[in-house]
Amino acid sequence: MDILPAVSEDSLTPKSYFPALLILVDVFSRCTRVIGMSNKSTKSVTAALSIFAAEHRLISGVELWKVEKIKGDAGSEFISTEFEQFCIDAYLCHLLPQNIRRGITLLRGHGNL
Repeated sequence: MDILPAVSEDSLTPKSYFPALLILVDVFSRCTRVIGMSNKSTKSVTAALSIFAAEHRLISGVELWKVEKIKGDAGSEFISTEFEQFCIDAYLCHLLPQNIRRGITLLRGHGNL
């Protein structure tokens, strides 16, 4: 999971322009999903992940889209306490990059990974 800036400011309509793009890649299937966001804040990231979950809820009973772990870079939107709480509430294990994970309890009450 990562965030990229939009390539250009051109879009089909003013409502279809997104200055930030959340890139999600399933490690197993290599399926990629890009979700447009209004900015790269934690609030925008959690909203985009909620959209992703809502779009795939219909087939979650088949276990095809069961997300248990997510990994992002060390961007402020991924290491904030808001994002950590979102992961706890959604039962997601948030894996941090190696260089910042030493000594950090990833999920309170779940121990270190």
